[in-house]
This record gives sequence, C-alpha cells and structure tokens, in this order.
Amino acid sequence: MKFAHFFVDHPVFAAVISILITLLGAIALPTLPVAQYPQIAPPTVNINATYPGASAETLASTVAQPIEEQINGVEDMLYMSSQSTGDGHLTITVTFKLGADIDKDLVLVENRAAVAIPQLPSAVQATGLVVRKSSPDLLLAVHMYSPDNSLDQPVHLQLTSPCTSTTSCCACPASATSAAGRRATTPCGSGSIRQGRPAQPDRR
Repeated sequence: MKFAHFFVDHPVFAAVISILITLLGAIALPTLPVAQYPQIAPPTVNINATYPGASAETLASTVAQPIEEQINGVEDMLYMSSQSTGDGHLTITVTFKLGADIDKDLVLVENRAAVAIPQLPSAVQATGLVVRKSSPDLLLAVHMYSPDNSLDQPVHLQLTSPCTSTTSCCACPASATSAAGRRATTPCGSGSIRQGRPAQPDRR
C-alpha cells in the first residue's frame, strides 16, 4: 500500500515512468517474433501445363511423369501430387516444409521444370509451363443451413454452376449440405486422374 501511495503522491514521477514504459514497448514491438497471420499450412508451388486434345492418361504419362522425375528430391520438399483432367490441363503441386523459403524453392522448382521441357510433347513446349507459388491456407468458409431445404436450388445455381464453368473448379470445390444431410459437391471434371508421390532422396 505504501508503494502505491508513493505514486499517488507523486503524479509527475508516475507519468514519467508510464511514458518511459510506453516508449520502450513501442521500440521493442517491431522486434517481437509475432506475426499477424502466422503460417499454419506448408507452402506449395504449382506447375500448370496444357496439352490440347490429350486425355488424362496421356497427360499423366507424357507430361506429368517427366516433370515429376526432375522435381523429385528438390530441397525442403515433403511430397508432390498431380492432377490430370480430360480437357488437357495438368496441375502439379509441390508441398514444402513449414517455414521453408518459398521464393528460393520457387526458383529451384523452375530450374528443375526447365530441364524436363525438352522431354515434353511439342504442343506442351509451345505453350510452356507456368510455375507459381501458392498458399493452401483457408481464407473463408461459408456454411448454409436450410431447415426446409429451400436453399438447395439457389446454392446449386449461384455457387455450384459457376464453379463448374471455370477451368479452376478443382481449386475451389463448391458444396451444399441440407438439413436432411444430403451433400452435393462440384466434380472436378470427368476423366480426371489424381496422383500422389512422396518425396524421395535425390540420387543424382
């Protein structure tokens, strides 16, 4: 109590101490190891290729396999997966360790993918490969509940239909759940092939 009365009796001294503490906190704030949005999901690098007129099986054997053989074993890699669709689009996702330098890994993947380009069909070489980093973090989730199932039709028309009309529907699958428990999920397209391959040590 005597210690508290000391600051009550000396308000100027108490104000100076408060200002000093505030200044020290403001100076130390930028150096604190705290992020506003901490990384909770492993960083990924996506490789996109287009082979017009090719089936999913042809994409998997002539495009995905040569690229995966070159990328496999890249530094900080955890695993990779590929998706070949029947409309001639291929997406290879390379997942890295949490906290890895994604900019450095992006350059490494680009260099490895460039080595595989001469092994690809001429139609794929003409369009080239698109390599870009991405984040699998979930930014937004929307849940709709309809006791009388009156939202089923609007959800399918406004969410599911537009998603199926885009080439990137597999990146944002739309689904609706009714009160009865029925669930409708947007398909990624007919004739799609999903492959997964864990990281293997680089033997070269």
